Amino acid sequence: MFIGVVIDDELKFVVRIDYVYNKLIRYVGIVYKLAHKLPYFSRRNIYCAFVNSHVAYAIEIYANNNNNNNTSVCKAHNVSIRAESEAPEY
Repeated sequence: MFIGVVIDDELKFVVRIDYVYNKLIRYVGIVYKLAHKLPYFSRRNIYCAFVNSHVAYAIEIYANNNNNNNTSVCKAHNVSIRAESEAPEY
């Protein structure tokens, strides 16, 4: 582990991607439940504090891989943005 990012032998960062995905899924449920009860600026602060900080931390390292593990994080991140902004689901 190097500054919170687990580096494996093949540099696939599967552990880091799974960690970020699990964090995102946990907060997506919270944001969906609070979406109609909080004003936009409060939802935005929750998103920036709990979701964006996990996605943005060391993204330069693990997002440049050419593996398909990043797609789960991208989908979860899109769902969290949709929940935060109360946009309709496609």
